[in-house]
Parts: sequence; C-alpha cells; structure tokens
Amino acid sequence: MTKKINKECPHCLNEFSPKQKNGAEYQLCEPCSKQLEDEMKIASKESYDEHQREVKKSNKLLKRLKKTLPAKIFKAIEWLQDSFVCYGFQIVERKDTTGVKQKASLFFDQSSAVRYVYDDTSYCSYDDAGGGVVFIRLDKLRFLKVYVSM
Repeated sequence: MTKKINKECPHCLNEFSPKQKNGAEYQLCEPCSKQLEDEMKIASKESYDEHQREVKKSNKLLKRLKKTLPAKIFKAIEWLQDSFVCYGFQIVERKDTTGVKQKASLFFDQSSAVRYVYDDTSYCSYDDAGGGVVFIRLDKLRFLKVYVSM
C-alpha cells in the first residue's frame, strides 16, 4: 500500500497531491501552476511587443539621422553600432547628458568628425561585461543618446 503525500501550495495554501514525485521543495497546485504559466506568457508577449516598438522607433530615428546628418557624422553612429549592442536611440539636449566628456577619436579609437562624446559606461573585467549610455554630439545643442552593452 502506497502512502499518498499531500503538499501545501505556497501560492494559495491549499493542500494537493503532486502529480510529479520530483521531490521539489516548492510545487504549485494545478490551478496555480496554470495561472502562473498564463501570466508569464502575457508578460513575455508584452515585453516582446515593447521591444519591437522600441526597435521600430530607433530604426525610424536612425533613418532620419542618416538623411539629415553629414555622412562623416553618421559614420560615428555606425562605428558605435559595429562595436556594441546598441538600443534605445534618442535625441537629447546637452543638459540631459551624463558621463565623462572625452574626445571622440579616443572613444572610437580612430579619427572622427564628431568632436566629443559623453561616455557613461562601465566595464567589469571579472565577468567580461559592461554597458551604459553614450552620448554622441550631433551639433552644439543636440546629442544622440544610445544605450550600449558589451
């Protein structure tokens, strides 16, 4: 005769008999498990949709900048995209920039038509990862804000 083991669902606190005998300390009852799965699907879809809207917005901005900026200035944006994973492109004013002002030629490691950038990135050699925000000077009043990750 096998002994039936009941567990308490940590979500709804009802007792239930787990279908799987995997010995996991925390198991959910079937209704709670289904509810959690449905919530995760909705959150995942919302996150994906938001990402797609952001990509579309960034692509539209980049397309406009490519038409309006001198080619040698837009080249700096292309260098940035080739060197990092870039997202969240925005045009901001000087007062909205953060980070360390440095010559663009030092940041890009080559000569550039852009005079300077504001670099607000960090790098961790332990896990070989980094990222942050870079501001590329477009003209006297405007900067392109770009989130980057390495």
